[in-house]
Amino acid sequence: MNAEHESLWSIMGRGTESGPPRAIAAAFAGAVFCVVIIFAGGEMSDQNSSAFLDRSNPNMKSLVAASAVVTQVAISPALCQECVLVHSYDFVVDARDGTGTADGVIMGGASVSGGQLLTDGSSGYVQFSENIIPVGGPFTVAMAYRTRSPSPSGWSEIISQGCYWCPGFSVGRGIYATWRINPITHPGIDGVPYEVGTWHHVAVTSDPSIGRTELWIDGQLRHTHPQSIAMSESGTMTRFARSYGICADGSCGDNGYYHDGMIDCVRIYRGTLGTAQIRQLVTEAECQRTVGGSACCQGDMNGDGQVNGSDIGVLLGFWGPGNPLFPQTDINLDGRVDGADLGVLLANWGPCPH
Repeated sequence: MNAEHESLWSIMGRGTESGPPRAIAAAFAGAVFCVVIIFAGGEMSDQNSSAFLDRSNPNMKSLVAASAVVTQVAISPALCQECVLVHSYDFVVDARDGTGTADGVIMGGASVSGGQLLTDGSSGYVQFSENIIPVGGPFTVAMAYRTRSPSPSGWSEIISQGCYWCPGFSVGRGIYATWRINPITHPGIDGVPYEVGTWHHVAVTSDPSIGRTELWIDGQLRHTHPQSIAMSESGTMTRFARSYGICADGSCGDNGYYHDGMIDCVRIYRGTLGTAQIRQLVTEAECQRTVGGSACCQGDMNGDGQVNGSDIGVLLGFWGPGNPLFPQTDINLDGRVDGADLGVLLANWGPCPH
């Protein structure tokens, strides 16, 4: 190992310091890639390998161990390799889009507090000036929510887009206190109760290419429907916590189905996420509404409260297609562990916020 590599590896071990300057990030990544290639190619002799480990800090051992795991684990085909996050809403101060440019407007009795959208069940909602759920292809809608109580009618909507008389989509509580994906599972899904009073995470995936819609609650697949959700640009633009309009031009009003409670961590993807990716969203949403700490720290792979060389070792060991056994290495949830994830890790270098 030359002097440059020695210096870079020493930086990896200093997780409590400010971390590598951005100027050396590219060289840093190149140096660690060289190490992975050497191990993966099997060209290093046992003697040289032992010597190399003797000279290195424990972070190198983490890298070797993680790499060994990768060679023994089959990559799940259920991971979406082409999914793209198009919109995200964390309600830090309002309903602005953290990924795209589709900001929402807070209406009526809705407000933002503590990083959550609060709605009153009677007049509060978020209105968008465009459709944020992709039209004409596969999509994933995911969010955390807590419903205080159902509306007097028994119906409530967490998100909606379109209209009652035209292709549209909404998800929420049906009149029989079960989950409902409108219009394909109206008036509700037997055996899938809609719970109130506690936080949950919901994700809906729909793929017209295979005619399939899935409902995920708290990371568990609860319902599969052999039909995709028809979408169009007609009707009411996307809303949080309120039902869409009845007719396409909006002149017919709506059913007045509001959501009474809280919404957080809204994510809209082009493409249908796989099991591990949806469960990672559940974990991240849970982190955001708790105190925080290492569990919520992007890049802290081993949960020690630091983003340092040990975490880089784990990330590089799972380099390539996302792996369902360690989904947190795919930090940006695009189905791959690559330079984009390494960049996020480096940007969070050092102690995790508490």
